[in-house]
Amino acid sequence: DKRYGDASFTCDGGKLIIPSAQVNDDYCDCEDGTDEPGTSACATGTFYCENTLHKPMVIPSNRVHDGICDCCDGSDEASGCEDICDKIGQVARAEAERVAKVQHMGYQMKLIMISEVADAKKKVADTIVQLKQDLYDHEEERTRLQAVLDEVKAVKQAEEAAAAEKEEVADEQAPSDDGDDASDDSAEKAATTDADSDDEDFFDDEDEADADEVPQEDIKLTIRDLEKQVREHRYKKSPLEVELRKLEKQLDADIDYGENEEWFKLSLECLKHKAEGDTFEYELCPFDQVKQTPGNINLGKTFEWSGGPETDENPLGQYSEMTYTDGQQCWKGPPRSTTIRVLCDITTRIENVNEPNKCVYSMDLYTPLACTEPVERPDEHESGDEIIHDEI
Repeated sequence: DKRYGDASFTCDGGKLIIPSAQVNDDYCDCEDGTDEPGTSACATGTFYCENTLHKPMVIPSNRVHDGICDCCDGSDEASGCEDICDKIGQVARAEAERVAKVQHMGYQMKLIMISEVADAKKKVADTIVQLKQDLYDHEEERTRLQAVLDEVKAVKQAEEAAAAEKEEVADEQAPSDDGDDASDDSAEKAATTDADSDDEDFFDDEDEADADEVPQEDIKLTIRDLEKQVREHRYKKSPLEVELRKLEKQLDADIDYGENEEWFKLSLECLKHKAEGDTFEYELCPFDQVKQTPGNINLGKTFEWSGGPETDENPLGQYSEMTYTDGQQCWKGPPRSTTIRVLCDITTRIENVNEPNKCVYSMDLYTPLACTEPVERPDEHESGDEIIHDEI
């Protein structure tokens, strides 16, 4: 700084002026510590590392001359530090180039995904219509079969009741003594025959009436077959209802899918991750829930964006982080919850699952949707061999 070369040095916001000879004399004269940038005399002072061929940095003055090389050019120590800025600078520049390529490719993929949102939402809406129709058809058929089953059961009950009545009449008319006259026996047989004939006529008429009401092909089915079909239609409805609720939730207007609704694409699939050697597998269904298997343990089912305000360091703003709360209750602990960092990459996946605190989980979600539009710096296309120190 120019002020370090003057005859006097001003510090503490202009409140104190000291001779330049007292700068870097290993004694802290200024409260703000600016008079000792090259020593560790001031606890609040700072030291500037130029780090040529790499990135400049500022460290606390108390780390100067402490025997540890903090600056890659070794300027914070009088001796013993090798200048490795060029070496680590090459690595950093290569990584920065890789990140820039991923950012560029990811952003192009993001634009394509945004262009597909309208069709994706229409497809979900069409699927919802079809699911509702399928559910209606299953319910209609189940209701029809149940009605047939009820009628078949009623006919069977009527037949059983008639048979029981005939048996009761026969028992009442049976001879009570072996010595009864033959004429009495004949009369009873005749009466029984007439009664049977009347009963048969009655039930024949009833069967004909039932046959008119119930289709013959359905009458042929046994009660067991009908009951089985009724159950099957009831069971088939259950997964359809689950899928319907899921799709209707995806189209919920209260879910924030972003300015261009780009994040809607994430809601269309669940992502799984199982680290090598890990017992557990983790599944993230964006905007719905996080699960751990085996055990089907819910790690959070109430979603919200939690990334904070948009800044230069956080261009995604609130969309840089997801939080899922209200998971399964932890034994002697809080309900499980999961915090997810949202990071730019050309593939969509989850990684780095951890449990930093009891029943509090974290993971990283990589997706092109997190890639922001690359910002071209003015110095990127300058000619010449000048080294740019802020390339990271």
